[in-house]
Amino acid sequence: MIKYYLIIKYLLRDFLKTIIFFRLSFWKPEKKKILIYDRKSTDQANILFKRENFTFFYTRSQGLNLYVLILNLFKNGIKNFKVNYKKLFFRIVSPKIVYTSIDNSLSFYKLKQECFNNAIYISDQNGMRDNSFYLEAKKYLARNRKSFLYCDIFFVLGNNEKKKLKKIIKTNFYTFGSTKNNFYINRKRKNKIKNLIFFSNKPIINFSRDFILLKNAIRFSKKYNYKLYYVDRLKKRYLIYLNKHFNIQDFTYISPKNSSETYSFFNENNLSIFNHSSLGYEFIARGFKGVSFGHNSDFLFHGRNRNKYPKEGIFWTEKLDYKNFESKILTIINYDFIKWKFSTLKYSKELMCFDKSNLNKKKIIKNFKIEK
Repeated sequence: MIKYYLIIKYLLRDFLKTIIFFRLSFWKPEKKKILIYDRKSTDQANILFKRENFTFFYTRSQGLNLYVLILNLFKNGIKNFKVNYKKLFFRIVSPKIVYTSIDNSLSFYKLKQECFNNAIYISDQNGMRDNSFYLEAKKYLARNRKSFLYCDIFFVLGNNEKKKLKKIIKTNFYTFGSTKNNFYINRKRKNKIKNLIFFSNKPIINFSRDFILLKNAIRFSKKYNYKLYYVDRLKKRYLIYLNKHFNIQDFTYISPKNSSETYSFFNENNLSIFNHSSLGYEFIARGFKGVSFGHNSDFLFHGRNRNKYPKEGIFWTEKLDYKNFESKILTIINYDFIKWKFSTLKYSKELMCFDKSNLNKKKIIKNFKIEK
């Protein structure tokens, strides 16, 4: 019942946000070096590019430029209005780079063919995806056999994503992890675990599983005198659901207002606990200690081969009972830090790479610009 309630709540919330934050522009778009496709790419764009060098193309009912809309009506009429609107907008801006971090947007990979081919198109994966985008792309390619999906550069989290996506997208793949994770680097602390960090799941996916894990984490933290933090998803407020099942005095609830606040928990004094969370894998990619209790189910969820990994591994387990939870956490806490980093490196390359300060990403973008 709670699942359907949450779905309705989020649909209403998104509808209201669309109305409140819809941006209407009356002026001719400025010419810019970089065009950001989708406003939700802002955080990553601010990390990789200078703000004065880019402008936005709003998608998903985020906004509309009336100058381009009216000009498009005069030039092209209403036939193929959406595609012609994009073409006109792109030609006016005349960017050298078109960038998005909404890597599961099928429309992005049609842009070079449909709209404007005089730019470098960059897709930057910002989170672990389910299999829906892959299946959507496969269906599109099956229906449109003469078409293809393309971008010039595709930054993906790890080799697993590269192996899957190269079946549907023509591009140059680079495995450099998450742009935000690479950017927010904290000062080094003493490598002794003092806190447990619980990274939240999406409630509409499997919140009940998170409840079991959180109960275990509370019990463990009380028994062994660790401080427990529940780190919610960015700009979310799931405390109302936690209040129904827990005494909130048993942990510290954090509702991050920005990415900097979320990544402030990324250090060697903390151990992360998660079921399905990109943040959890980003944490481990840094060489910090953590454990996933939904690792293999996540791979099944993402359309990967479940048999690729055993049921139990250095930073994952399928078992949810407290006895196993306690044993797994204690084992990881007592693991030598150097040995831990060495042992998890192989999996980080497959799941979530780490490119400190995005040096390699920026180098690839710069070199691509020179080549063009």
